[in-house]
Amino acid sequence: MRTPQKFASLTALAVGAASLSLVAAPAANAAPPAGADLAGIAQLNGTAVAGLAVTAYDVEVNGTLQELGTAFTDAAGEYYFDFDGGTASNGGVLLTGAVQDRPQVKVYAYDARTLTGDTLRGQGEYYNDADTEAKATAITLGAAGSVTTVPTISLALSAGIKGTVSVPVPAGYVYTGSVTAYDADDVQVTRTFFDNDPATTGRGAEVTYLLDDLDPNESYTLRYFASAQPAAGGPVVNYISKFYKTGSTFAEATPVETGAAGAITQPIDIALTNTLQASKAPELEGQAAPGKTLSVDPGTWTVRAGTEYTYQWLINDAQVATTPTYTLSKADLGKTVRAVVTARNGDFVGSASTDAVKVGLVSKLKKVKAKKAVVGKKTVLRITGIVKVKGVKKAKALKLAKGKVFVYEDDVKVGKGRVVRGKLLVNLKGVVAGTHEYTVVYKGNKKVAAQTVEVKAKA
Repeated sequence: MRTPQKFASLTALAVGAASLSLVAAPAANAAPPAGADLAGIAQLNGTAVAGLAVTAYDVEVNGTLQELGTAFTDAAGEYYFDFDGGTASNGGVLLTGAVQDRPQVKVYAYDARTLTGDTLRGQGEYYNDADTEAKATAITLGAAGSVTTVPTISLALSAGIKGTVSVPVPAGYVYTGSVTAYDADDVQVTRTFFDNDPATTGRGAEVTYLLDDLDPNESYTLRYFASAQPAAGGPVVNYISKFYKTGSTFAEATPVETGAAGAITQPIDIALTNTLQASKAPELEGQAAPGKTLSVDPGTWTVRAGTEYTYQWLINDAQVATTPTYTLSKADLGKTVRAVVTARNGDFVGSASTDAVKVGLVSKLKKVKAKKAVVGKKTVLRITGIVKVKGVKKAKALKLAKGKVFVYEDDVKVGKGRVVRGKLLVNLKGVVAGTHEYTVVYKGNKKVAAQTVEVKAKA
């Protein structure tokens, strides 16, 4: 979307009345009214449209711009300016003023209509097809009593983004909110507002929005905000501002691409909440075995900056501690352990739990290594190792040392195998040449705790 921008210094290109007469004047349905100083036609995609706005700026001696006024097109697309205080009409608006020095002016046209449905706006632009004031061509008004004609300005059609915003408001509440679009440089481009006031819209907890004035084939980042209040008055409930799709910051957002001119990208839907939510669940860290100390990765929440966390430790769903860490005892053997994380950020609060893990005997992964091997006629990367179970006699430990093994690379599972009588074996197929760093996870079993080890390998 092209919008006027103020620049401290501009170099104007003088175009006198004589030179303007060399440019074919726009076809007009009627002569400009008496007193008009500047006249022209503004169109949308080559078609006359009533209600397009045209703003004229005076290019002053020091190069800065002074807004002179805004005219609106009539049904024929015509607009007029009277800078000398006459009686010229411009789309129903009368401009008066005392501009005596026959100034240079720059003209900016944009779509100021009130639109409904899925109608898209025209993209604003300066004469002569310029997107900034600095690039715009300046026009010098002719002698007093003459009409300077601006060649036709035709606005190109914008692209749009459409979707729904879901706001879980309590019964009897009225909410308002906005959707803001930013360009790739985090500069605000446009904003649209929405509400569910029964007196004006009658809409419920889900409302449809349309950003109707975006550049075609461009990337935009969208941010959503809403607040609610009882219709009869009372405390305001704020909802967590959110970027599309799940980000809490501009850097975490997923950009949305617009289509061609006249196209609407949809559906781009979002749900807002007034509680903190974990987009990545908390996880236990450490081995769930007697004598071992567990801690918690709090996870990823809808708001990170300034968020504080508290913890509840539960054994068989009964709270046993509220500290950041918890050391398991022999009494916990065979029971489940999990932690509930509560996140707080100002008025926003939310809770999430880790998975419950069974407390088992201590296990250790030893001599874990990887090397090439041939299985059948194919070369694989073979990972081997030994699982030791502590706290029981050797014969029983050997019997208990069994279970599944998973191998991950960059958090992606790339292979699986088993532990049988303490021997770990995983064959990785299709490994590309180079150095790899794997995470080997022994999942344990009903009586033995899981264990993890890192291993480097060269394929």
